[in-house]
Amino acid sequence: MNTSILLTNDDGISSPGLAAMLDALATWAAVYVIAPASERSGAGCSVTLSEELESVPVHVPPAEAAWAISGTPADAVKLGVSELVRDKIDLVVSGINDGPNVGVNVFYSGTVAAAIEASALGLPGVAVSLDRADRMDFALAAELATPLIRATSAKGLGRGSLININIPNRPRAEIGSPALTRHGRAGFNEFYRPVGETDEPSSPGARRWRIDGEFSPGSEADGNDAVVLAEGRISVTPMEIDLTAGSFLTGQDGWEFLLDGQERS
Repeated sequence: MNTSILLTNDDGISSPGLAAMLDALATWAAVYVIAPASERSGAGCSVTLSEELESVPVHVPPAEAAWAISGTPADAVKLGVSELVRDKIDLVVSGINDGPNVGVNVFYSGTVAAAIEASALGLPGVAVSLDRADRMDFALAAELATPLIRATSAKGLGRGSLININIPNRPRAEIGSPALTRHGRAGFNEFYRPVGETDEPSSPGARRWRIDGEFSPGSEADGNDAVVLAEGRISVTPMEIDLTAGSFLTGQDGWEFLLDGQERS
């Protein structure tokens, strides 16, 4: 096995999505698992700064070696590349996530954040997510994602680039061929539910809330990640961590006034 993969996720090291992805990857690569000890969904690109980060060796066959960490998916990649596995890693794979990561959700996703961190460190990064359904078929998702991951590994990615894969949760016969997609702007229609007030005398009037919402693809144009996934095709979105709005720099959007502080019509 000439390819070495660091596998992580944000659902925790015991999640079925990670286990399915590990089984598929281990058939052709040496896989090292470094993942949060518990679920860290919504962690985004956050890293552990104000407290110690713990890594614990665990037995996760058929991985070459595995560690559960106290931190985030981005921590897992940083720690794995710099200390736990070091120079052996050729590719970072994150997932399989329990639920899609399309549209604005990628900015909150710990799954995508791990691929972003890999990219920032100069390694190819691939995030894999499975759309939600009553039955989560992670084994099929891993099977479908593996050729895309192998192709990414073989071709390589430039520094600052990553691949975000979203797989429909449907019977095999109903899943269409992969499509290269754009990163869209779909997201959740969110709200907060009150779940009660605290009874701490030191915090009078304090209330507790829990976020909730439903995903809405909105009126997105054809060819973006959310629309293609809803159509039953595998969405493959090439992404970059350079968030610069190029049109501002070229003057196309009329924002040059920022440089002299004068509003222009």
